[in-house]
Amino acid sequence: MRRSVLISLLISLLILAIPASAVRAGSPLPDPAERAAFQRMELERFVRLQDAWKAAEDLPADQDRYDALFYRLALDLTDVGGQWIRGDLTALVEVVDGPLPTLLLDFEVAMQVDSVFVGGSPASFSHSADLLQIAVDPPAPTGALVETRVFYQGHPSAGSFGWSSHNGTPIIWTLSEPIGARTWWPCKDSPHDKADSVDVLVRVPHWMVATSNGLLAETVDHGDATRTFHWVHRYPITTYLVSVTATNFVRIEDWYHWGRQDPLLLEHFVYPEKLDAAIEDFSITGPAIGVFEDLFGPYPFPDEKYGHSLFPWGGAMEHQTNTSYGANLVRGDHAYDWILVHEVGHQWWGDMTSPADWRDIWLNEGFASYCEALWFEHLYGFEGLRDYMVEVQRVNDPSGPIYDPDYLFDGNTVYNKGAWAVHMLRGVLGDEMFYDALAAYRAETEYRSTTTAEFQSIVEDVAGQDLDWFFVPWIYGINRPHYEVSFASFEEDEGYAVAVHLEQTQTGWGFFPMPVDLEIELAGGGAVRKRVFNDPDRLDFEFLLGSPATAVAVDPDDWILKEVAGGAYGLNITTTDLEDGTQGQFFEQTLRARGGTEPYAWSAPEPPPPGIDLDPATGLLHGEAPAAGTYEFRLRVVDSALAVDEQRYEWTVLPPAGGVAEPADALSALRLRAGPVPARGPVEISASGLDGRPGTIGIYDLAGRRIRDLWSGLLPARGVVWDGTNDRGEPASAGIYLVRVSAGDREVSRRIVRLP
Repeated sequence: MRRSVLISLLISLLILAIPASAVRAGSPLPDPAERAAFQRMELERFVRLQDAWKAAEDLPADQDRYDALFYRLALDLTDVGGQWIRGDLTALVEVVDGPLPTLLLDFEVAMQVDSVFVGGSPASFSHSADLLQIAVDPPAPTGALVETRVFYQGHPSAGSFGWSSHNGTPIIWTLSEPIGARTWWPCKDSPHDKADSVDVLVRVPHWMVATSNGLLAETVDHGDATRTFHWVHRYPITTYLVSVTATNFVRIEDWYHWGRQDPLLLEHFVYPEKLDAAIEDFSITGPAIGVFEDLFGPYPFPDEKYGHSLFPWGGAMEHQTNTSYGANLVRGDHAYDWILVHEVGHQWWGDMTSPADWRDIWLNEGFASYCEALWFEHLYGFEGLRDYMVEVQRVNDPSGPIYDPDYLFDGNTVYNKGAWAVHMLRGVLGDEMFYDALAAYRAETEYRSTTTAEFQSIVEDVAGQDLDWFFVPWIYGINRPHYEVSFASFEEDEGYAVAVHLEQTQTGWGFFPMPVDLEIELAGGGAVRKRVFNDPDRLDFEFLLGSPATAVAVDPDDWILKEVAGGAYGLNITTTDLEDGTQGQFFEQTLRARGGTEPYAWSAPEPPPPGIDLDPATGLLHGEAPAAGTYEFRLRVVDSALAVDEQRYEWTVLPPAGGVAEPADALSALRLRAGPVPARGPVEISASGLDGRPGTIGIYDLAGRRIRDLWSGLLPARGVVWDGTNDRGEPASAGIYLVRVSAGDREVSRRIVRLP
């Protein structure tokens, strides 16, 4: 105890004496190559468990007929030499879909089940295919609480339960992500069902210290050179975050006070030979918690603790309140602060709120990886954030999809690109709305599991807009946008106009609609910033400036994962949006084109609405506005050298002032549904509001090119199905497409995403 008090005092002095900006010595950034090597190691480490998860995907869904409430796990690890464990598991569950005749627990078949009890009475069971099926007799009705107890023993398979050594001393450790808990204890091993609390009791030789989640309730000396450490954790927790580690640990105790009414216990268990280095490296734990409390709200487990237990692994694992931390990371020089803050960030994103399905793993790793960048933003300001994203969180294509990735723990896609997705969302929303969205996300999902779809819905509620345009390409799609930028200056009576053409040139995957900052350098010095929204209909922008433009930089602050190249400015229609019309009133707007060789000739490959004409010489669009609604059409310009540009328009006609618009016909209520989104297989498409009229359904890419004609004529009530092929019967590539339904003068489109 004296040692702990002394160490606590030393750490407190270190935290007080070292300013945050000076915590890390030397280069402010970790070595990207070394960080990538850590990620490759993690990927290789998890491949076997991922394969096991894939194989277990189609297991019976009977486990969802009950809700896990509480686990009491008692382990006897005294047979260190024989590497044999004896377990006593008590599980309390609530039946949610009764009557329940069988309680199904995940448990590796290599382990031996000795006996099972239900409600205190012996119960029959079977154990095969890594499932423990326990008879509940009589079957339990909905709402009933069922307590089962399982006695078992064995040598867990390698991977999630380890027997190793450090400096010649044995160490026992666990790491169960994603579905390794079942290899050493019977449980409902799925992240979507958190137990409300757990007790973990670990009996070890007297010279060992055993650690786990939560607080140490008691240590019992059995008088036979063994003792039991009893840990209690009273917050919801998923099975893969339950941990056990045991060796000759030295305990480091500290208290974190940063702006808190009640201090938080910081508790680290380290090898004796790593003590001095650990005191130094773990000194940033409190400051890191403080940074994330400022950004995300209070630490999620304030009544218990946060800390680390060393273990013999190359990386770290965010076990709830008790991160398992690779001993080789502890050097006393803060070289791996980025890993430490990554795991601290997980206490919010991964532990407090967890993925309901492993396909949503980016909600863990992308967020925690972005926490690394936020730490460097705290230390070095915006430049530290940008440098970390660009230099350290590098992404190589092919990358993605982030949701349901090919490999759950792919550093390139899940960690780095996942962090970029969070970073770009921040850039889209702005800081205030971004952190408001995270606060709402926390409020609605804390202490339970969630999905990407729910995260998107919460962010959309805060932002007040549909964000499919962001989530579909970045989360469900692949790779990144390749921008080609060109510009030209023109002298005007009021000054100088600069026309900017921002085109995405990538092929083989979809378009990325994004708000993009343009920095326009001016002749004579200085620059101006303009934010534009780049989508397939908005590739051209025109600005009035005080002097000619000399250069245009795309996204100079690096809020977008991208490639950028320059190009020569050609013929472009720079009027990309039309002013709103009013039903029954005269409308006119002159369209503008830049570049190429005048004179220009205007035409309408997709005619404007009835009553609206286009002057082929001047580009004047004019006429009496039709019925209120939204109209889509396409216009074209050709110069004297036969260069061509086209522009698609969505034109809104408003009701007359003080009146109620009468629909042009019954088709004003045309509605379109298409799903699922995203889809790997067929997409079902249905339209309503046609009132028995014929129509057409087609599939188009985001550039407006027709991919497939699906239907023409009276649409069947059941709708139609797109099988994912083009008109030639070839599979369409992964990406974003438009389903377009047309009937009369009405047309409705909906975006869909096709996964690889």
